[in-house]
Amino acid sequence: MSKFLPFDEALAVARSLGLANVFEWKVWCKEGMRPPNVPSHPDRTYKDGGWQGWVHWLGAGNAQDAKKAFLPFGEALAVARSLGLANRFEWRVWCKEGMRPPKVPADPPGIYK
Repeated sequence: MSKFLPFDEALAVARSLGLANVFEWKVWCKEGMRPPNVPSHPDRTYKDGGWQGWVHWLGAGNAQDAKKAFLPFGEALAVARSLGLANRFEWRVWCKEGMRPPKVPADPPGIYK
């Protein structure tokens, strides 16, 4: 018996998270929130069993849909500045601590190009 959920069940879990991209998926996996029956590398686990790419896996649709899930740039910038973080490293640590609101992207440069 496989230690991972069937593809369709794992896909539902992944899409329920509201993550916008593979970077956010990796951060989520490293935060320790991933159930043991959901693979951290679904692209490998399901490569011959349903895998259609990261956009499909996360249900992000396209970059425009992903952007709509987040605060407008000015509002997200205000949140980021209110934290008093000094650099990208501190931002990543803050994101990994699980304090980031879902409407603030873990990868702002990727979202607000």
